[in-house]
Amino acid sequence: MSPRPTGIGIGPARPSDARRRSTAVVPVKGFDAAKQRLGDALPAEGRAALARAMLEDVLAALTEAGLDEILVVTPDRAAARLAEAAGAQVVREERGHGHTAAVQRGVAACRERGADLMLAVPGDLPCLSAVELRAILAACGPAPAAVFVPSRSGLGTNVACLAPPDTVPLRFGEPSFADHLAAARSRGIEPVVLQLAGAGLDIDRPEDLALLLVQGAGTRAASVLRAAGYRYAPPPPRIELVGIRGLPEIAPGDDLGGLVVARAAAQGTPLEAGDLLVVSQKVVSKAEGRLVLLADVTPSPFALHVAETLKKDPRLVELILRESRRIVRMDRGILITETHHGHVCANAGVDQSNVGLGWASLLPADPDASARSVLERVRSLTGIDVGVIVADTFGRPWREGLQNVAIGVAGMRPLQSYLGVTDAHGYTLQATILAVADELASAAELVMGKLDAVPVVVVRGYTPAPGPGSARELLRDPGLDLFR
Repeated sequence: MSPRPTGIGIGPARPSDARRRSTAVVPVKGFDAAKQRLGDALPAEGRAALARAMLEDVLAALTEAGLDEILVVTPDRAAARLAEAAGAQVVREERGHGHTAAVQRGVAACRERGADLMLAVPGDLPCLSAVELRAILAACGPAPAAVFVPSRSGLGTNVACLAPPDTVPLRFGEPSFADHLAAARSRGIEPVVLQLAGAGLDIDRPEDLALLLVQGAGTRAASVLRAAGYRYAPPPPRIELVGIRGLPEIAPGDDLGGLVVARAAAQGTPLEAGDLLVVSQKVVSKAEGRLVLLADVTPSPFALHVAETLKKDPRLVELILRESRRIVRMDRGILITETHHGHVCANAGVDQSNVGLGWASLLPADPDASARSVLERVRSLTGIDVGVIVADTFGRPWREGLQNVAIGVAGMRPLQSYLGVTDAHGYTLQATILAVADELASAAELVMGKLDAVPVVVVRGYTPAPGPGSARELLRDPGLDLFR
């Protein structure tokens, strides 16, 4: 096999690649029965034409990527003729038994033909490119090895690359992606996960068609849609809040991210790519061991003085002072301070609720790092990217009532700026910067409650500005603060 062509971000083939025989397996249903879930968007003949065009796009990408052999597994004569015309080999099924069975048939054919590496690719990835395929092949190391590309939701598996072809048993349908990662790890293989825009877009739902027209404008499939006069009517905007129940009492050292992933799946709402997690500060502090037994605290003379003035427990006051960089206000039994993080709040965030009598919890030492830790743990277990907000309840000046705010952020920008944007009436916005992380934290609190044992909420359907993010962006520069 000649060295693999290079592509964007893809170097030349490794020496081991040159000795491996690579085979693609493409399971294809009959065109006439394809894509029933698109029935509200396309008539039967339109769905059949789309299925045919998508297969043409996939076969063209596979051919350009330079695999040794392409096997199309199908019971459909029209699909078989198209595959043969494109230079692929056909593995005929008497009747369709589903995606998983077709791939298993392909695995058996790969073994019979002496393939060292198998690439399982469905026929409904019209935006799949040769560059992405080369990236997948390059990521598949010496056997045994496994590479998986998740669907856009992060639940399904769109592409699997295995060396040898039977390295991991493949089962498709949601939540196959997490199952495949677990199956690989159970065999001592650390799978490679690639997030790829083209390979991640399988066409199953009407909203996928809109993405196809934008992301795959030059594909055969998009041409079919345009020729059919397809117009996508987007659904009304919607954001969903899903509380995660059943988390155990969190203790120092607990794997908080792992527990969230497991409980979300157990209650039938597995995490999806693009989800935002709002996590209560209290469970983060517990997991990180930010708990103090008041009996172990020795108050300073100043803490004793403040405690006498405010009629507070001097040990609690001592903790508050340790967690503060300055006292902002001290009156009527209330101690408002600025924490070392820069947050202005009551008692520096030191809290005695939900931690056991005689104990107090402190804010995380670095809430942004806490959020990143949860994000990275979710990514390592599921292969998907989420945003994470660590939230705590603060009071508000000049208004009654408490609300959740973001004290730690990762995987999203906490602010959404509209500065310089012109509204529908021609006015240029000059001061509109939304604190979206605070708004999301506050919305999540409606699901969390205070006594409902729901410390984590999944926000689904909102897309924040991308970026690493930090709650420090929410803190106003003291030089711009009119009330200092």
